[in-house]
Amino acid sequence: MERIFPFVQKNYLIKKGEELLLRNVVNEIGIYGVLLGSESDILENKEIGHLVRTKSEDSNEGGVVVGFSVIDTPYLISDINEGWTL
Repeated sequence: MERIFPFVQKNYLIKKGEELLLRNVVNEIGIYGVLLGSESDILENKEIGHLVRTKSEDSNEGGVVVGFSVIDTPYLISDINEGWTL
């Protein structure tokens, strides 16, 4: 498996008790799905949600609870030549 190098951007990480600073950050997106079926039949197979985590670009950890990242929201932008992107 090869490492994916995410796009680095400037953003604010809002954390309780920390100064608000403009930082270099990266985003991680997780797509959640459900698969319901038996050995011979698939009843349901679909995407049911997502989670975006944003963290400092130099962090190797991704935990929200322990303070390495924050929960974020995707902001979709449309490029007429490229289509929809994050």
